[in-house]
Amino acid sequence: MAKAHERAYGAIKEGILSGEFPPGYQLKEEALAESLKISRSPIRQAIRTLVQHGFVENRPNGRSHVVNLDRERFNQQLDLLEVLESYSVGLAIENATPEFIEKLKGLNAQMHKATAPDKKLEFMALNNDFHKAIQAQSGSQVVQEFLQRLAAFPHNLYYKFGEI
Repeated sequence: MAKAHERAYGAIKEGILSGEFPPGYQLKEEALAESLKISRSPIRQAIRTLVQHGFVENRPNGRSHVVNLDRERFNQQLDLLEVLESYSVGLAIENATPEFIEKLKGLNAQMHKATAPDKKLEFMALNNDFHKAIQAQSGSQVVQEFLQRLAAFPHNLYYKFGEI
């Protein structure tokens, strides 16, 4: 069974991705704790993790808000993602095995099947698995840590701009 902070993380993240908590929305610990029927400590922990993953930002007034991507931040994150992912792919190629290549082919085939408009979230999950496989194959913990911070980026784009 998932820990309280993991359940809170999943519920809040789903609320962000579904649009229940739109960009700029203030996340109130008390209301979230009440709706999820858990104490505020796991809510705080979940919000800290959501900040680390790029879904939420803490403002100077101490309040937490759903990140509101603007085009400048979009472009900066995309540039950074491009550089790190290219490097990760280069490392993964050096460590490639036939099993790894088959895994990527399988994920790619699944993504092709999930291109219908009603399957966007399924596509994003498969795309995330594809990229995580490459990152893991890279063998670089440092690259993986940096890319984890940007891992939510495609989801952020989707809930902000409605496109992948």
